[in-house]
Amino acid sequence: MVEFLLAFVPVFICFLGCVQLVFLAAADLVVRHSAVTGVRAAIVVLADDPRYYADEHVRTIAASGKRMAAIRTAVSYPLAAIAPDANVAVQIATGEATGLADELGSTPATRLLSAFALYDALSTAVTFPAAARDATLLPEDKTVTLQVTYLFHCGVPLVAAMFCSTYGSMFAKQKLARRGKKRAHAAFDDLEFAPNRTAQQGLLLSSARFRVFQASATLPSQYARYLDDSTKDGHAGT
Repeated sequence: MVEFLLAFVPVFICFLGCVQLVFLAAADLVVRHSAVTGVRAAIVVLADDPRYYADEHVRTIAASGKRMAAIRTAVSYPLAAIAPDANVAVQIATGEATGLADELGSTPATRLLSAFALYDALSTAVTFPAAARDATLLPEDKTVTLQVTYLFHCGVPLVAAMFCSTYGSMFAKQKLARRGKKRAHAAFDDLEFAPNRTAQQGLLLSSARFRVFQASATLPSQYARYLDDSTKDGHAGT
């Protein structure tokens, strides 16, 4: 019996580690895909007729604007596949430990519910590296680059701590980095652009583990200068 336990425990932990690595690899792939999906939407939405976006100027990237809402929606659909299950989202908030079955989820519907009702707004930041951090208008350029930053939950028991960190520890390391004492994590800084920053900072005291993924994608811009002139008539022209 003792020999069995000595052999089983390391093999079982190794198995759980492989499962967590698979989840991390899948998350990286999905975040990359969401960036591609987002930039495909952005090149169309940012040059589209203002009348469809509450008369917002073309190239408007204001966080609360209609154009950004449409782009964020395009980004969110792929990310729903890796959002925590609704039950896990509750456990994250309460600090309860999650099991492997919880991490795998029960039904796709509960995962979608969790993603669109809560988790997406606190975990996903959509930014444009070419624009200043407080810009509301994307600069003119031949290309559009969109960047997605995502806070992925690691919930495989026993091994999550090997690959991921608590939100509180990442926040503390970032504060030290700003004081010049540690290397800065630029991707973590970009999470401040998530729509529900308040709920995100509610994770400071949570024992749940997370990993930050970031990806960007670039496509040719569909914007043309004549679109600016045509908006004076209330439409973008043809």
